Formats: sequence, C-alpha cells, structure tokens
Amino acid sequence: NDVGSNNNTYFISSNDYRTNAENLLLNASFEDSDTLTSRAKHWENSSSAFERTTSDDAYFGDYVYTASKTSNTTVYQKQTVEVLSGGEYTFSAYVKSDETNSGKLYLNISSYNGSNTKTKTESIPVESTGGEWQRYSVTLDAPSNTKKIVVEFGFKSSKGTFYVDNVQLEQASSANEYNYIENGGFREGFEGWEDEPTYSIVDTEINDSNEKAVLFNGNTDGESQIHQIVKIDGKKDDVFTIGGWLKGLFVNSSTNNAWILNNINESTNTNIFNFTND
Repeated sequence: NDVGSNNNTYFISSNDYRTNAENLLLNASFEDSDTLTSRAKHWENSSSAFERTTSDDAYFGDYVYTASKTSNTTVYQKQTVEVLSGGEYTFSAYVKSDETNSGKLYLNISSYNGSNTKTKTESIPVESTGGEWQRYSVTLDAPSNTKKIVVEFGFKSSKGTFYVDNVQLEQASSANEYNYIENGGFREGFEGWEDEPTYSIVDTEINDSNEKAVLFNGNTDGESQIHQIVKIDGKKDDVFTIGGWLKGLFVNSSTNNAWILNNINESTNTNIFNFTND
C-alpha cells in the first residue's frame, strides 16, 4: 500500500501508550552528529531541505531536525535497520508545525527482503499541528522474508516547514512509550554505550526470542560496567524508569551482586544508566 489505512496510521494521545519497547533506531533524537558532515549520525540525508539544528524548540534534548521546502518535491531523511523476521513494526515521531503551515510531511515505513527488494510500504501524511508537538505513528505488517526495515520522514510531492524529534521504530502493533535508551538490545554492539573494553556481545534467548546480550565477567577486585548518558528535559517530580533482563551465575550477597544504577545529574541535565556486575 502506498498510503496506510486508518487501521495502522494515527495521531497518538498521551492515553494511548501501552508499555515500553526497544527502540530499534540509532540517534533517535538527533543528538549525535557525523564528524565530517555535521548532519545527524546514522541518518541518510537526501536534500538540503533537512537541517539538524540546536534549538529551544526541541521536544527532547538539544537538537531537532527541521524539514522545510517552499515548493512541491519528494525528498526524505531515512534510516535502515536489519531485522531477523517479519511481523508488525511501528514507526513513530513527534512533529510540530506552525498554524499557518499548509503543506504535508510524510512518515514512511517499508520492508525489504534478502534481495534488497522493497516488499511493502505504509505511509501517513502529517499536516499542521497548530504549533504544538504531536506524536504520529504508522504500522507495517512485514512479510515473513523481511530482512530490512527502512523508515523515512520527508516530503512526497509536497512542501512546508516541520520540526521532527524523538523518532522510534519498534517491533509492535502500535506505538508504545518512547524509549530514551539507544541500542538497548545491543543489536549494534556497543553503539551508544561507554566503558566496554573487556566485554563481549553474545547471542541469547529471551522469552523464546533470539536476542543479543552483554557478557560480563566479574571479579573480586572491583566493578565492571557499561553506561549511557541520556540528555533529558525534565522537571521536579518527573519519573524515569529503567529496567532490563539479567541472567548470571554468582553468589548474591551485599558484596557480590549485579545491579542497575540510575543517576540523575541536575547540573548537566543528564541521566547515567549503569548495568554493573561487581
């Protein structure tokens, strides 16, 4: 389908969220830039219509992507994700445009087989959001032979000015809570994580699903850990929750254990999440 039906594309209100899911996209809030181009790392940019800028208008963090064209054109910003199977995948994004905006921005999600042939596409148009951030999603039921999912936002014979932030791709039938952790399933090795020199990524099974995991080898002389720094825009009484799957062989005591630390640094507006085995 070129444009998705009402069954798989919609605007999301805060009451629609169901649970948390792994975000399969890298650099989903555009905070990291390519050192050569200054564009968003991990994103393919097909036109000068897209600009990564630092702005107080960002929905999350310091950066936002601006998509702007004054005449009808077809250009997209995209990211490709390798997957293990077909099934339902949902692409979502926070979008903002002025009340006077008369153009359309499109969110696309497509599946590709092992021959790199596009097998299916779903798309949703976004028009004026009245100057407010709104979240939109589109769901694709990918064929069983799917090897890649490609997500895009941009213009399809359209124009306008839009801000895009906090994009997410998840293997789910609808959009769930936005996941602030990048590469939480370690599908891309240690991308987005720090302090990993002596650890390895291994294949494992979680709830009958083939997954990746970090293998820690603890010792009695100190602690081993990885961490990720997440920029947040929060206020007093906001609640942030972190969790993960853990399996190991160790003696659980006050001095020998595995733990997750959530450290909020008010001065730098960051969260430091540690998966630790000591």
